[in-house]
Amino acid sequence: MKIARILLTGLICLSMMLSFAACDGSKESKPVDPKTSLTSDQQNVIDQTASSLPKIELENKDVIWLAWWELAEEDAEVALFKSAYDGNIINRFTNWENRYTTLSAQVMGGDAPDIFPFESDNFPTGIISQMYAPIDDIIDIEDDVWADTREIMEQYKWGDHYYCVVPYTYEGDLLVYNREVLEAHGLDDPYDLYVQNKWDWKAFKTMLLDFVDKDEERFGLGGWNPEYAFISTTGVPMIGSKDGKLVNNLKAPEVQKAQKFLGELNDEGLNYPFEEFNWSDNLPFIGDGKMLFYATGSWQVKDDFCNPLKQDLGDKIFFVPFPKDPDADKYYQDVTNGADVHMLIKGAPNPEGVAAWQNVRRVAKYDKEADAVGRQKMIDDYNMSEEMLDFLDELRAPGTFSPVFDFRKGLGTEITKDDGPIENTIHGPFRAGTSYIELVEENNDAIDYALNDINKSAN
Repeated sequence: MKIARILLTGLICLSMMLSFAACDGSKESKPVDPKTSLTSDQQNVIDQTASSLPKIELENKDVIWLAWWELAEEDAEVALFKSAYDGNIINRFTNWENRYTTLSAQVMGGDAPDIFPFESDNFPTGIISQMYAPIDDIIDIEDDVWADTREIMEQYKWGDHYYCVVPYTYEGDLLVYNREVLEAHGLDDPYDLYVQNKWDWKAFKTMLLDFVDKDEERFGLGGWNPEYAFISTTGVPMIGSKDGKLVNNLKAPEVQKAQKFLGELNDEGLNYPFEEFNWSDNLPFIGDGKMLFYATGSWQVKDDFCNPLKQDLGDKIFFVPFPKDPDADKYYQDVTNGADVHMLIKGAPNPEGVAAWQNVRRVAKYDKEADAVGRQKMIDDYNMSEEMLDFLDELRAPGTFSPVFDFRKGLGTEITKDDGPIENTIHGPFRAGTSYIELVEENNDAIDYALNDINKSAN
């Protein structure tokens, strides 16, 4: 049965604003009652949308969510699940450090949760360790309701199966900047360059060259791990997938070109010198005019992380996606960390309930009435402007970007740890000016060995 595509963006934006609260790792569970925090008008929107969903009588109405944050009262998805199916999300708490130990213990003890947050550093290793189950049997990926996110879901395919239900498209990582600072230095607004299809690596580097002056304490590109996003704009991930197997792209011309560009940023002093500031990221430098760009995930733009900047500077703070590779055939963006996916756990007690929950999450997007409510909440609580919200909507729109998923984090801890082969190879050129060719020669065999071991399990 096809699900009516009634989309409720604004209210669902509220659910993305929840604080990630670390807990004590206990198995205490409680149902979430969304009606305690929704206004009557908001609840009416939820109920109206619920009436258009397929009529399903769930035998088991409880879906158990294990995580280090809860799906809480503000979550419109929870409210819609309750209204449509009398369904309950049962929160089980764990702390972040013990999350996989807790999950394994519950699965092995025959008391598995139903769903768990997707993390790129446990994919596909979580599948290999029998932690996650495929969703092919409970979700019809060919249903029209998944048309806008099917391309992203293809990126997460492992072997012959789908494991990740992607409820909505992702904006990609962003570059935060201060419009007032750019204007004072006679620089173009990157947003205007983006609109004019002129926002590419060349324009980005030109701005850095015009701005950076370390004697005057003006630094270029800050934030954490911009290398990932830059490499992905080529359309070729460092560790990709083909025919259900992992592929090592370290020597691909596109990846080498991106690393050459990142190495040049280091050589020309255009990156922020973390080591000179005791490894503090110094986000306030954006407001002080001491940093041109800060690389971050879009969720940090929308939540408390950037609130001080938005409170102090208002609409002078803005953002753009990472610039386009000028040689790429499409505008590619990294989606590795952005998909808000709930993984189906092996041995989940209520797969039917999970299927209903996943469909609710997808349907609950982009309704005009709900959008007005949710947008105002984001403006009031998170200092987002109408212009910011409009631009995020544009970036999320299907077809704006072509998604790239990089399996770089899911190869096992020995390969992906901070000083391991993958991280050294990725970060060496930009952070330390190390030769990328030499890093590949040093680490390629170890990475190939890890990939071959994982690929054997795909069978």
